Amino acid sequence: MTNLDKPSDSQPAAAPQGQPPVADQNQQAPPPQGYAPPPQGYAPPPQGYAPPPQGYAPPPQGYPPQGYPPQGYPPQGYAPPSQGYPPQGYYAPPQGAPQQQYMQPAVVVQQAPVLIQAPIVQFREVPVDITCGHCQARVTTKTHYESGGMCWLVCFILILFGCWLGCCLIPFGIDSLKDVRHECPSCKATIYKSVGRSVCEVMSRVHDMIYLQSVKDNISLTKGFFEVLAVIREMKSTNNSSSLLKFYYSLLVIFIIYCQSCYVVVDALPTINSVESNGNSISIYGIDFGIAINEVTITFSTQSLLELPPTTLVSNGANSLVTFTPTVPILNGQVMVAVAGWESNYYSFTLKPVISISSPRPSALGGSANFQGYFINKLRANGQPTNFVLTIGSNVINNAALTYSTTGTYLNTTGLPRGTGTIASTLSIDGVVTSFDMTYAAPTFTLFVTSQNLLAVQGSNFGNVFSLISVHSVNYPSISFNATSISTDNIRFLATVPDNAWTDNYYIKVDGQISNSRLVSFTPWLLTCTQIPTAGGAVTITGHIMSHPTIPQLVKIRDNIVCPVTFGNGSMVVFTAPAGGGSNVAVILFSSTPIYTSYYSPIIDSVVQQPNGQLLIVGQYFGTPLTVMVGDIAYLSLVSKNADQTNMTIVPSPASRNGAVKVIIADLISNLYTFTLQPIITSVTSVDTIGGQVTIIGSFLHNLRQDGSTAPVSIAFGSAAPTPVSSWSNDTGSYIVVNVAEGVGKNIPVSVTVDGKQSNQGSFSYNPPTITSVTQSSTGINIHGSNFGVSTSTTMPIVNNKDYTPNTSIVTQTEITVSLGANEKNGYVSVVVGGQLATSNITLELEPVISSTGPVSLYGGTFTISGRYLNNQDYLGNTIPLSVELGLNTQCTSPVTTGTQVTCQYTKGLGGADANIVLTIGNKQTSTFVSFPAPTLSSISPTQDVTDDSITMFGTNFGTRSDQIFVFIGQDAGSVTGLASDSLVFKINPNSKSGPAKVRVFGQDSNTMEVVISPIITSVDKVATGGGTISILGQHFNQFRSNNTQSSISIRLNSNPPSSSGFVVKSSSVIEYGIPAGTGKGQSLTLTIDGQSSSIVFNYPVPVLYNVNQVQQSQAHYTTGLTIFGSSFGTVKENVQFLFKNQLTAQFQPVTMLLDSAIQVALPTFAKNDKILVNVSNQLSNEIDLELYPILKSITSADSVGGEIKIGGLYLNNQTANGTVLPITVVFPGNVPCTNIQKIADDQDMSYITCMAPPGTGITNSVVVTVGQRADTINFAYGAPVIFDLIVSDTNSVSIIGKNFGTAQSGITVNLGATTQSFSFVNSTLLLFTADPSSTKSGPITVTLTDGRVSNPVQLHLTPIITSVSKPVKTNGDQLTIVGSFLNPTRLDGSSTNITIIIDQQQQQQCTNPVASGSTIVCTSPQGSGTNHNIRVYIDGVASPTSVQFSYIAPLISGIVQRASSNEITIYGTNFGGSDLTKISINNDIKLESIVNPTMMNATLQSASKNGNIRVVVDGQTSNNYLLNIKPLVSFISSASPFGGVVEIVGKYLWTVRSNGTFTEITIKIGGLDCLNISTTVDDGTSIQCSIGAASLYQQAVLVTIDSIVGDSGSLEYTSLDPVITSIDSTYFKVPGQVVFHGDHFYGPTIDIQIGDTPCTNGQIVDRNTVTCDFDSLIGSNASQPLDVYVKCGNLDVTVEGIYKYRVLECLNSCSSPNNGQCLVNGQCKCVGGYTGSDCSIPFTKSVTSTPTTTVSGGSFVAYNSTVEFLLSHIQEIRENGTVVKTISLIDAKWDILDENSSASVIIYNNTVIGQYNIELVVSSFNQSSDHIIQFAGDEIAVPSNSIKHNIIINSYTFESETSSLLVIYRFKSPTQLDYDCKTKDTTYQFDTSSSSTLIKSYSIDSPLGTMIASFSNRAIVDDTNQIVTSIQAVASIDSTTKSSAGVQYVGIRVPSFENFVEIDPVFSATLKTTPPPIQECTVSSSSSTSIPSIFFSFFSFIIFLIVFN
Repeated sequence: MTNLDKPSDSQPAAAPQGQPPVADQNQQAPPPQGYAPPPQGYAPPPQGYAPPPQGYAPPPQGYPPQGYPPQGYPPQGYAPPSQGYPPQGYYAPPQGAPQQQYMQPAVVVQQAPVLIQAPIVQFREVPVDITCGHCQARVTTKTHYESGGMCWLVCFILILFGCWLGCCLIPFGIDSLKDVRHECPSCKATIYKSVGRSVCEVMSRVHDMIYLQSVKDNISLTKGFFEVLAVIREMKSTNNSSSLLKFYYSLLVIFIIYCQSCYVVVDALPTINSVESNGNSISIYGIDFGIAINEVTITFSTQSLLELPPTTLVSNGANSLVTFTPTVPILNGQVMVAVAGWESNYYSFTLKPVISISSPRPSALGGSANFQGYFINKLRANGQPTNFVLTIGSNVINNAALTYSTTGTYLNTTGLPRGTGTIASTLSIDGVVTSFDMTYAAPTFTLFVTSQNLLAVQGSNFGNVFSLISVHSVNYPSISFNATSISTDNIRFLATVPDNAWTDNYYIKVDGQISNSRLVSFTPWLLTCTQIPTAGGAVTITGHIMSHPTIPQLVKIRDNIVCPVTFGNGSMVVFTAPAGGGSNVAVILFSSTPIYTSYYSPIIDSVVQQPNGQLLIVGQYFGTPLTVMVGDIAYLSLVSKNADQTNMTIVPSPASRNGAVKVIIADLISNLYTFTLQPIITSVTSVDTIGGQVTIIGSFLHNLRQDGSTAPVSIAFGSAAPTPVSSWSNDTGSYIVVNVAEGVGKNIPVSVTVDGKQSNQGSFSYNPPTITSVTQSSTGINIHGSNFGVSTSTTMPIVNNKDYTPNTSIVTQTEITVSLGANEKNGYVSVVVGGQLATSNITLELEPVISSTGPVSLYGGTFTISGRYLNNQDYLGNTIPLSVELGLNTQCTSPVTTGTQVTCQYTKGLGGADANIVLTIGNKQTSTFVSFPAPTLSSISPTQDVTDDSITMFGTNFGTRSDQIFVFIGQDAGSVTGLASDSLVFKINPNSKSGPAKVRVFGQDSNTMEVVISPIITSVDKVATGGGTISILGQHFNQFRSNNTQSSISIRLNSNPPSSSGFVVKSSSVIEYGIPAGTGKGQSLTLTIDGQSSSIVFNYPVPVLYNVNQVQQSQAHYTTGLTIFGSSFGTVKENVQFLFKNQLTAQFQPVTMLLDSAIQVALPTFAKNDKILVNVSNQLSNEIDLELYPILKSITSADSVGGEIKIGGLYLNNQTANGTVLPITVVFPGNVPCTNIQKIADDQDMSYITCMAPPGTGITNSVVVTVGQRADTINFAYGAPVIFDLIVSDTNSVSIIGKNFGTAQSGITVNLGATTQSFSFVNSTLLLFTADPSSTKSGPITVTLTDGRVSNPVQLHLTPIITSVSKPVKTNGDQLTIVGSFLNPTRLDGSSTNITIIIDQQQQQQCTNPVASGSTIVCTSPQGSGTNHNIRVYIDGVASPTSVQFSYIAPLISGIVQRASSNEITIYGTNFGGSDLTKISINNDIKLESIVNPTMMNATLQSASKNGNIRVVVDGQTSNNYLLNIKPLVSFISSASPFGGVVEIVGKYLWTVRSNGTFTEITIKIGGLDCLNISTTVDDGTSIQCSIGAASLYQQAVLVTIDSIVGDSGSLEYTSLDPVITSIDSTYFKVPGQVVFHGDHFYGPTIDIQIGDTPCTNGQIVDRNTVTCDFDSLIGSNASQPLDVYVKCGNLDVTVEGIYKYRVLECLNSCSSPNNGQCLVNGQCKCVGGYTGSDCSIPFTKSVTSTPTTTVSGGSFVAYNSTVEFLLSHIQEIRENGTVVKTISLIDAKWDILDENSSASVIIYNNTVIGQYNIELVVSSFNQSSDHIIQFAGDEIAVPSNSIKHNIIINSYTFESETSSLLVIYRFKSPTQLDYDCKTKDTTYQFDTSSSSTLIKSYSIDSPLGTMIASFSNRAIVDDTNQIVTSIQAVASIDSTTKSSAGVQYVGIRVPSFENFVEIDPVFSATLKTTPPPIQECTVSSSSSTSIPSIFFSFFSFIIFLIVFN
């Protein structure tokens, strides 16, 4: 609370709450809170002023004073000031700045370290400098005068004084009365608006006087204002001048008050009203403290006149507040405020002490305390002690226990009482009381102990009152509990833990103070648990701490079984336990210690044995796990148990004895219950007919009771009592063993009685005869087994349904011998002994006997076997599987048997000397052996085809099985890759050696023929340029032949002669061979073994460069020589060529020194810095950088005054080869530069630069030229001769052109190098001399004066002269000799000349490795061809004036090889030229592909290539002729019919004529058969034709030979055309019948047909286009499933997927698809709901149930008033010609019920007509609400809802003839017309004959009321076989008196004759349409009949009326 706006001083001070009033000590006490609001007119604080800055004490709580009006709500009668209108002279913050929620006074702050004091800006008439609050720009305001409130006020006053005629407007022309608006020139916003001042300033002085007087007279301005109001009231009541004067005076006072509001500079005396302390600051309240804080001082008079500046100043009109924070102690005394020298009154004050901290807090045990705060003064300002009273709670502290500070900021005391929490305390100083709370130290929580539901806590500051102590959970606020006791030392207490407590962090609260928290763990404590029902159920646990605040209670029993909790709190939990049993059941709640309980123990009330032997036990608590025992024997198993576990049924153990039973549930045992069991016999073992022991098996057959006492037992076997032997029991049964006598028989009764209870009756039988085996003897069979009887009269053997009497066989107890005939068939054997048939028949499978076989071939054919028992049918005619295996599991197909002979067809692929023949009939086999012919060789390839390591053999009897063919060369076997009837191709073994070859077919060896194996080189390894041993890798490097003799081996390298030494054969794949040093690619190596060669081309390693150095001549000079280090350079200089990367025209000099790792070579004359690489024999190295040193050779002279000079030399380049700039500098002695350096054009010898030489003298000046980073020096002489140029003629006459050559020849010499030359002096600029061919070489020319000055050297290049070439050369490159002069190999200085020989200038071919001798040059010509090639010589860049010509040698063919199975050929010979394929042509349309080398080329045969002579033309030169016969390549062969036909063979080179027009010789064999009449339709070599005879060939070899060259067919084989199926006449699904296949190529003699993997029997070939078979039609899941068909004719077969489709019938109109119905395979429609009719086109509303009629063989359907009837009326036998044999009427027949099944709505009736014909009628009613489908005779029948289905079975009918048929006739009756909808409607009848005119699928009777439909299947079951009915047709008449007529229709189902029975299956149904209208609606009155027209007429007339009169 602030006391800025104080009431009058007369208000007494309020005493603190709860304290007596403080005595007045000569000062006015501050007003209390809640003082009255200021009087009306007291201006509220202006809006928009900020609160005090941070760091300064805020106004006291509640400021503004209570009762002060809130913001925006001024006191009643006071108009609020305009928003943002601050006191005059102060800058208002911009509108929109944040506003406080209460109205604060303006605050001016100073002397604060963080306070920014707002500058005081006086807004008057002049502009001011300020920061705009709107745009934040620093500006000088613009001022504008505006008429404001002052103008209007003065105007109003003038009007009041009578100046209303115009003078009242004068104020609007006076600027001083106007408002001044200050505007921001930047954003044009108004910053401030000041009010007019002139009058205000004048009147302010009057105001001051009045105000001072009012202060003096204690009259306030407010009082003056009320006096004005009183004057006004007086004027109303009186009308005198005095009142008028008072009125004007009052106006003046109002005016003065207004001026006071305008003028805020305080000129009144300040007054102090009150002084308060607030924290560490002091506030002084008063009036008229002004607004300038720097003009205010505060003086304390009694403290040596201490003067302090204020911290803040707040002014609100006249009311003021200053605050300050003292830096020195302020004692109670007096204070005065001075404002600008104006002093206030002295005000006596007493400061209120402030207690802020008590630190540290006192212990709960009492003791000392330290209080901190402010103004805790023991003395007053005048030195007197203060009245000091400290009260703690109700205890007043003795002042003797107090200790004070001199600063008044703290207080110490001792003697505090014990306590806890916060104690209300007071401190009174001089009667001013401050209240504070003293708080004892908070409790601490250090240790705890829990036990069950008790908690013991140890700590401190608990106090001594346990009721104030409580324990609280941190995370669960609902958990808290109080202490129950506390220790005397107050550091421990006990508490009872509530049941809802849980583990958490807990803290202690003592008297409201909170301790630290600690984790306290609580575990549920379980006390009791109830027993568990064995069926499961509710269980109750009691205890403590049993619930978690948030987690549901979790109960587990036994092995963590979670039980659902149904109820729970902290002290009790109810959960549902599962069913079970046992004791010691552990129960855990959450993680508690288990508590143990148990299930209830079982109780037995009764035990009853059931008829099936099971026991019913009644009692209680039959839980799980459950065991029922009698004594120590457990019962077998539990059958059932009711839900409440009060009874159970068990299967007792068969070993159970009579005695007491008990029930055990886990470990809980019931009471004992005694009972007696009835014995049960389940079986009696049998015994052989000779008698023996028999075991009675059952239950409870024991002669001892459970307690060990004996139970009486008796046994009966029929009328005999057998002798007991023993008895025993186990878990599976109870057993009694007895002895029975010998005998025969079966089903003898047996019973056992135990303890007086007789068992059920069992039966006993002697063992029946058992046949164990049948063996075959020479005369028949022997039957082996047992129990064949004790008398021959009781034993009867049976073989194949034949009874053999005892006198025709020998019988023993275990064996019977039967003699059989040679033609006996397979069947069965059985025996009957004593009326008992053998336990099972044994199959008789006779083993076939082979006596002889026919001849065999490797290519297949017919095989014949003769012998006995060769039957493929058993005694019943069933087919017995018969197979003949010939060779290795190969079936001999299509076997035909005659009983003593079997013939079959065997395929190719068989062979061997002792081929096994296995004849299998059924499961019996017999075998023998047969020999196939051995193979024979007629010829063989002399060596293998190296492209695929294959060899071709020719001969016979190779067979067709490559897997049975083995080819050997020596002892090594190869693998067969191609096979024909008279040839085979095999791939040799990698280890094979040359020697004799043979073929082994099925283990039979042929004759031998010699083969030499060619070696094959695949690669070479370890090649080095320095030579040495390399490894030749490959195959067939055979050092020895197969007979171990030494092979003849030689190796040839390139063109060197073959050598038989210098190599070592390491293995068959490695040869080590020494090669010389060398370089380059294309090294040819040929290995020859026994005359067969293999070649390979290999390369030497690629060169590698390491570094390069330019050779130094001296320390400062370099030469053109380079030394390069690297590897794989070789040793032949001519093979090495150095290259620049970016300078293709720059050529290095020949190599001068060559090692394999180092090279010396001379640089070309002109070269730049670049990357270099080496070419060694056309193999390029890596690149390295070369930076050249310049080599200076010449420098021209200059006069002594200097001038331009020309410096010549090598490598004076101003840029690198890649264009990078190189700087060039030239420096004379003294480091004088030669300026203006220019790079000028080079000549053929040197590079040149020019520069301006400096002036100088002398002839020995060293000049340094630097290029880039490399430099060289040269001597310079002033005034020396200068050679400008040398001109050399074609004859080598030389002209020297220059200057300074002197004046006479005697004064100069001309030198070529160091040799003086004879010359002619012409003048000082020209000298002449002629070169000598024998001695003159190229070198530098210099001119020397007699004084020693030497000219610049200029290089002389002589012209080479050539005259001829010695001889023609080979095309693969040859030595070429050029003759001429000046062909110098070196220059004068000994360096090699650069010699280049160009062949054919345009092609720029070079003759390499030139060696010159002066008069000749020998070089190596490139590969090439042709004649008249021009050659020119260049030496050091100078070309020979003329060129000469030379020619290559013409080509020669030595051999042509065609690669296997391809059109690629290799031509061998010489002089095939270079790599330019355009220069080479081959006749016969052969395309050249590549030239391997000049001796070998690869080419491809084109489609037009033919047999004939081959010539090669190389660059216009033609070779010799060489004969080529091309191997024909066969890629396709067409198939002909097995009946024979034309075969087309397609491939390449199948020519009938040669290239010269003559005919080729062609033979074609297919499978060993000649294919004749060879011809071609288009003679393009791609196809030929031939005719083959009738034969069924399968995968036979094709052999085409043209001009004795056997063609390559690869794996191509010939197969005759397979059978083709084009269409099938199929059967109906599940209706057996004959299938007819139409197609082609059905070739015999045998045929095998399968449909859907099922044999179609009795297959017959009708002709080549038709076959038939019989099919059972049972395959497939439905009639719509397509089936695959397999047909095999002879060796040829075909499988056609999905071609066989059962016959189905089309539906009428597709059942009005797609929405009305589904078409079934029988051609009938299954309609969807709401539709009926034959095509589902008739809608209906519901189906109709049949109404019973007088006979069960019919029915009727009623549709409203219309009835439709159907009846099984007649049966007729019809002859084949259509006449009737007999008619049987069933109209009045009587039907007997044979069976009735009401639940299935099926009734079976029987009718015997005249005692002869048995007719069975099955009537089925289908009352389902939806349609469904049933199956009949494999057919789908739609059965509508509520329909009637007849199943008619006719038995025992005797037909007149087998060709007769039976007609089953139905009669249908219906009204032909009916009345409907007031009309007569006709009934329509429809027969659905959409599939056939003789097949009615349905018959419908349709009317407007409803529809009846009868559906007929086209199938019948005839003698257990599904068949198709003959017809279903309308019957016009039964006889002469019974005919179809209107409303009566007969329909007959005609079925074929049958032996036993026939069955048919019609369906009848009916539906209703819409309900017909009532009859009375059809009769209407005339009025009603005209009502609608009359209404319409009236309405129409009314419309016309409206239209006309509108």
